[in-house]
Amino acid sequence: MARPREFDRADALQEATEVFWRNGYDAASMQDLVENMGIGRASLYDTFGSKRELYDEALDCYRKRIAEDLLDPLRRDGPAPRCIRNFFLGLVRFQARKETPGCLMVKSAVLPPKDDAAAAAAARSFLAELEGAFRAVIRRGQEEGGIPKEKSARVLSRFLAHMALTLAVTASIRKEYRYLRDLVDAALAILR
Repeated sequence: MARPREFDRADALQEATEVFWRNGYDAASMQDLVENMGIGRASLYDTFGSKRELYDEALDCYRKRIAEDLLDPLRRDGPAPRCIRNFFLGLVRFQARKETPGCLMVKSAVLPPKDDAAAAAAARSFLAELEGAFRAVIRRGQEEGGIPKEKSARVLSRFLAHMALTLAVTASIRKEYRYLRDLVDAALAILR
């Protein structure tokens, strides 16, 4: 008779996500994973399948969590330029923390596991979601008059989405809040 699982699956997945976030896929050893997840190798394989399947699930879990938290300011009421600024200031505060190991989505796009179509697809999906959220708030701002109507919402949303990714990369090199905020201030001048 098989023993029942003695761990919380969601907690174990969160711990695996943290390991992949800190180390990337290739540098995350099975030993690191089982130690941080608090489960045995057999339980890891029985519950999550292979390391690749665990990584793909962790990446999806991260994308959903970060998208919900990160995109919240863009979905709030208020003047669109302020909502966009609040998004970027929240991103900068998060990325400037010393313990934040960058952005897992960016890492998965820049340093994916070999031949990883799933990681690339997850990164593209996240980028599309980010662009869509920016496009919606930009269009709202254009209707309200806070963003010039002659500017392309498509182009602006792409620029801002890529600026968010650029900030995540820059923060992995330089975690100084003021430095990152200066980049935000320069980027947001495009909305005027």
